[in-house]
Amino acid sequence: ASADLIFDSQGSVMDVKIRDDAKQYELWEKNVSALLGLSNAMKEYLEYGVDRAMKNIVSKADYIRENISRNENLILVGNVKAKTGVVSFYMKEASKEEYVKNLLEKEGFIVSCICDWDCPLFFPKNGVHYFFRISPHYYTEETNIKALCELIQTL
Repeated sequence: ASADLIFDSQGSVMDVKIRDDAKQYELWEKNVSALLGLSNAMKEYLEYGVDRAMKNIVSKADYIRENISRNENLILVGNVKAKTGVVSFYMKEASKEEYVKNLLEKEGFIVSCICDWDCPLFFPKNGVHYFFRISPHYYTEETNIKALCELIQTL
């Protein structure tokens, strides 16, 4: 490597040591800022607690899935209760996909769209082009989860 991160005894990054030979110019594309961010994110996550984070994420995802399952215009992918934080649904009417995608973005919700070409064998045959994918995080505020679910009920 062209540089190394220097850690203290708690695992926090203290410094970056750049090599003093010609190798300092090799692989310098390494994104040191991203590594520092990753280090801080991992520290925060571990301090929060892995089990606590998992329970928090699954609880939020289950709540979102329950709301999706109550909307007759949406088709939930999977079960209402699951051991995952990933929530997926698609529209019963494909013609409303772009409207829903734009509305979710306009309201500030980060939702991924899985396209039909990503997994053609498992896509429904009703003409939809997207699975909407929501992944709440342990730090996602409850007010944001509730606001999302209120919006879901209007779709």
